[in-house]
Order: sequence, then structure tokens, then C-alpha cells
Amino acid sequence: LLFAGSINIDLGDLRSEKKVVGLLAIISTILSAILIAICTFYLLEMFEQAIPFGYCLLFGALISPTDPIAVLGVLKDAGSNSDLSIKLAGESLFNDGVGIVLFSTFYTLVFGNQELTVNAVIHLFTIKAIGGITWGIVLGMLMYNLIKSIDDRKLEVLITLAVVTSGYSVAEQLNISGPLAMVVSGIFIGNKSDLF
Repeated sequence: LLFAGSINIDLGDLRSEKKVVGLLAIISTILSAILIAICTFYLLEMFEQAIPFGYCLLFGALISPTDPIAVLGVLKDAGSNSDLSIKLAGESLFNDGVGIVLFSTFYTLVFGNQELTVNAVIHLFTIKAIGGITWGIVLGMLMYNLIKSIDDRKLEVLITLAVVTSGYSVAEQLNISGPLAMVVSGIFIGNKSDLF
């Protein structure tokens, strides 16, 4: 779904709004997850149902991202202006990836053998995010090279589905962000004429 939503994002428009999209997708999702975790922790403590703060961080990361497919559908139906549309669509697609990276980072720290420190969170988050973005570019190039000489829509769709499905599985095995990889590869394929 993330790939399908991102394939219609115009790279030129996204580049022009990259600071706003990045700020909204990364900072707002992280702040939302932390604020929800803090509120959940103290609210549960107030009702004498205290749980470890790591679990609260997991909950915050789980519910912070917006639903990108719903946002894209609403924007399409509303016919909003292109500046607002690209900001909201880009933020929605990338904050979903950021939320999943946050969740898997916190999950690794809570249930792994690592201590839950700021440095550990930053380290894991960076590896997952940069790895996912890099893998998304590689997948996008692979898909482009596979479908550039094909003039059969059904075969193009099958190749795209195969690469996206297997690419997500590989991302999971590499312990990097599959959702970010899908968003980046979708943007890459959707804008291949601008890139080559």
C-alpha cells in the first residue's frame, strides 16, 4: 500500500517541500510518540496500573503515524491545492515509515539485551532509516531496469508486485525499514522519467 501510494508523488514537488515534509514526518512523529508514551506512563501510574516506560514508548510509536492511504484518498477527493497536497501526502507516507522504524527500534531495545538509552535509540533508528531509504533506491533502480523495455501493463504490474514483496522480505531480514524502502522505491518508479 505504501508503494502504491507513493508511486503518484511528484518528485519535483516533493523536493520543493522537502524541509517541511521532513520536519513533519520525522520530528512530529517522534515528538508524538514520546508525548503519548509520557502521558500513558503517568496516566497508568495515576490509576495504579504502572507498566515499564519502554512499553509506553512502543504504544506511542504504534499510534503516532497517520494512515497514508486514507490521507491520500481524502486529498484526492477534496481536490486541495498542490502545495498542501504534497506536504500532507509526503508527510503521511514518510511518517508511517518513521513510526514503524521507531516501533521496531523500541521493540529491539525493550525485548533485546540493549539498554534503553538515547544513544541506543538514535543508533538503531539511524541504521533502520538510512538502510530502508538506501534499499528503496536499490529496489527502485532494479524495478526500473526490469520494466523499462516492457510494453505490457500486466507484466509490469506482476514484476512490480514481485519486487516489492520480495524487497520488503529482504528488508525485514536485513533488519532495516521495509516501509521506508517501499515509499522510496515507489517515488523512484513513479518519477523515473524525471530521473533518467
